[in-house]
Amino acid sequence: MIDQQQVIADIIGEAPKPGIHSMFAIQFDTPEEIDQVCAKLAEADFSIFKEPWDAFWGQRYAILQDPDGYKIDLYAYLEKPA
Repeated sequence: MIDQQQVIADIIGEAPKPGIHSMFAIQFDTPEEIDQVCAKLAEADFSIFKEPWDAFWGQRYAILQDPDGYKIDLYAYLEKPA
């Protein structure tokens, strides 16, 4: 679950502070899904922090940024792991 900043503040008594790197990642089944999801989110005016790319470690990767500044990684393996 991704809570809004105010919900977290209500629970823990202080506002959360975005890190400089992603706090979690979402795995997709295919590299094409990464491109499709990023395109849909960009059309809806969401912030794409880093556009999809083929990372040297073997994944299609992208980084989004939510309205509170938190980064969310999206990835899919370029080839299915054995």
